[in-house]
Amino acid sequence: MIEAATGTASNPPTSPKSDEPMSAATIVTAPPADVLCTVQLDSNAFTALATGRQTADQLANRLHISGDNDLGQRVVTQLNMMI
Repeated sequence: MIEAATGTASNPPTSPKSDEPMSAATIVTAPPADVLCTVQLDSNAFTALATGRQTADQLANRLHISGDNDLGQRVVTQLNMMI
């Protein structure tokens, strides 16, 4: 599991101090207790979303969102990072 930002609803992420290295992701063994949303998908679905080959609507049967469904939907609809 990868935590995209080190923070939770009760403890949001903060900017690092100027002498701290910037970290984009952290590997965690278990999610914190107060996670707002969890999005699960296989690597092929992630690749299809990230490259814009398919939309979240087209892959709805391969996406599993728990918690804040609106937030999860916003995340998966904005995954296209193809330049």
